[in-house]
Parts: sequence; structure tokens; C-alpha cells
Amino acid sequence: MVEWAKQHLKHNGKILLAIDNKIGVKYLAGSTRNTDEVPFTNYKHYIEKKYKLYTKYELKEMLKEISDINYRFYYPVPNYKLTDAIYTDSYLPEKFNYNLYYNDDEEIMYSELTFLNNVVSNKQFDIFTNSYLIEITNEENCINEDINFIKYSNIRKNKYKIITKIGKENVTKEAYYLNETSHVEEIKENIKTLNDLGFNTCEEDVHGRISSNYIKLSTLDEYLKNIANKNDLVELENQIDKWYIYLKEKLKYQSNNTPNDIFTKYDIEISDEDKNKLTIVENGFIDLIFQNIFYDNEKEEYIVFDQEWKEENVPLEFIMYRSLKQLFDENIKIENKEKFKDNLYEKYNILNFINLFETIENKWQEKITDSSVYNFYADKWKSIISIEGIKLKYNKQLSKLYEEKDELLKEKNQLLDEKAKLLDEVQKYKKSSFRRLIEILHRKEK
Repeated sequence: MVEWAKQHLKHNGKILLAIDNKIGVKYLAGSTRNTDEVPFTNYKHYIEKKYKLYTKYELKEMLKEISDINYRFYYPVPNYKLTDAIYTDSYLPEKFNYNLYYNDDEEIMYSELTFLNNVVSNKQFDIFTNSYLIEITNEENCINEDINFIKYSNIRKNKYKIITKIGKENVTKEAYYLNETSHVEEIKENIKTLNDLGFNTCEEDVHGRISSNYIKLSTLDEYLKNIANKNDLVELENQIDKWYIYLKEKLKYQSNNTPNDIFTKYDIEISDEDKNKLTIVENGFIDLIFQNIFYDNEKEEYIVFDQEWKEENVPLEFIMYRSLKQLFDENIKIENKEKFKDNLYEKYNILNFINLFETIENKWQEKITDSSVYNFYADKWKSIISIEGIKLKYNKQLSKLYEEKDELLKEKNQLLDEKAKLLDEVQKYKKSSFRRLIEILHRKEK
């Protein structure tokens, strides 16, 4: 097929080949390509298949047999049919968290995300990813080497959807839909406001897109996790405190009595007494979290990026809550992790407001999330069931059958008891004098 298509290419033409991976984690976990297929079809030699899938190795071996072509592998996740992100060999994942989906009524043996995160740590992602997109050309310089990674914000409402592209030298963000550019305009305004407040930002408006140079620095999130994994809790707290002081110096404070705050906007009840305990900042950049900050350790300099969201009059404590929660939700290995987190929550006046901040978070997520898309994916998670879960499910069914069997035996024994009683009554009747009297009377009547 590729050889035939190659004959019809212009000198700068391209073939795009999309195909599922024979050993993709989705299929190893029990999913199928369509509702007519049984699980693990590709690994059962006795089942006749209407199609053939290949591994990455097999695909590369076939492509080598075709003369004068150049190719590049892309790794769309979860697959090429409904894509959250696209990776390349120049930009491979360090961890995973994409939206899963499966066919209706499938039973998936385990979470493919857990499997893939283990695979990623062993540098085998490209072998077990679910599908491939392969770019094939006649000319070497026609292969697209400019894009290394693409991320789609599929779960958002249309007006908030953007596409993030990471290339060799720059990163761009643009509107998902050409007629929905208002959110990109909001991001531009956010960058201007941050610059006016004295934050060091790396993004700018370039021909209607948000653009920045590709920065080869660790995020503050990564820097803090490295400290945490060394179990240096004193240094970890010092670094978090430095960031907190930096925020307090840059952000402008607002009166606690201001009527146009985040609580009013999202119709959240809070007493005046509790509100007065919070530090309200005028420009509430709620995504000023550790993951969105580059940190230059040598210069001790913060570089802010990816600031899509700004709410008016927001508690500084809420911004710190989001940062700390995301940090401690990661797989960091420190002693007494929960106790240490609670101590930080108390230090930054968060501990008594966690329920309130969770409510704000949920209300804000409702604002930007497309509920129909969210529910679609949430429903698919129900397909995941462990081996233990399958055993439990069938043990429950077996237990139910045994209960039904016991009930039937009970009914059978009751009927047998009734039968025995009736037979006993019949025998008593046959032996009774009343029976003999009835027989005499019958004979006399005859």
C-alpha cells in the first residue's frame, strides 16, 4: 500500500499512515478495536482475523524494504482516533495522565495509565503505546522536524480549548477553533498584567498566537520534587516559603469587604469572620502553581508561563492550596508526608479552609469543562476492573447461585414434608373405622 502511494507523491508530498499497535497497552488490558471482536484477538492464533496489526519493530522492518523513503513516528495518546496529545522521539513523556475511553460493555483488566507510567520509567513507551501515526516522504527535508509535541485541551468547553505545540526552539498556543479566539486574547491580557506586576514571563503575542522560546530549565514543581525525594524537608519548606514571599511581594492586595470577589461570582457562602482571616489579592492568577514556573537555581529566578486563568479578588491561600495539593498528589517519597503537608497547610492559613477551597475548585472546573465530554470519559473509567475484581464479581454471582440453590432445596424439602404428611394422612384414613363404615354404607346402597 505504501509503495503504491509513494508512486503518486509529488516531490514534497507526504503519506500519513495511522495504525493500532499490536501490543498496545489498551489491547493487552482487554480492550478491542470494535464491538464484534473478542478480547486478546491478536494473541489468539486460532481466531481468524479480518485485519493484521503490527508492532513498531515490524513496521520499521517493512518500511526499510521500501527504497528512497524517509519516515518519522508520532505517538498519539490514547490513540489516533480520539487524541489528547501527540509525542515524538524528540519529546517522550515522563509521566502520564490522559483521558481513557473504551467500547461499551468492555471489562478492562487494569489501568493502562498505571502500566504506561511503569513503561515510561523503563524507557519503553514507544513499544507499548496504543497506536502510531507515521509521516512518510520521498524527500528527507520534507519530514516535519519542527513539531516535537502537541497537546489538545479536549475536555474543555469550546471557547476555552487551545492547542499547545512544542518545537525545537519555541512553544506556541493557539485557539482550537478559528472562530473562538477570546480565550487566547484573555491569555495575552494576563501576560501584560503579570509583566506590569513585575513577574518575569516568557510568553508574548506573535501573529495571534501565544509564543515563547523553548526553555531548558526545570519547573519549580520538578525542583521541589527532587528535594522532597532526598527527604530534605527543611530545604523543601525553605524553597516553598521563598515562593510564597515572592507572591506576596508581587500581587496587589484587596479589601476583604470587596463585593466582587470569587465567592460572589461562584455563589459560595462564607462568613465575614472567615473572609477577614484570608488574604485577598486583586489579580487572582489561580494557575500560579509550581508546575507553571521555571526555576533557575543558579540565578534564583522564577519564570512564569502558561497563565491562562485570572479571577478577580481571590484568596492568596487558595493559590497556595492549589500549588501544594498538586505537589503532594505526585509520587513524592518523604517521611510522614500527610503530617508534613498539614503543617504547611497550617503555616499558610489553608488548613481550616480546605472544604471551602475544594468548593471553589469544583465551581471553577464546572465553568471551563464541557460536562458532556467529561461524563463521556468518566463513564469509560467504569470499564476498568482488576483480576481480583473479576474474581470477586463471579464469586458474587456464584454465591448468588448457591443462595438460589439453597432456597430451591428448602422449597423442595418443604414440599417433601407436605407430601409425607399427606401420605401419612392417607394411611391413617385407610386404617380408620370411619373408612370401614363408609365402605359398608356404599355396599348397602349398591
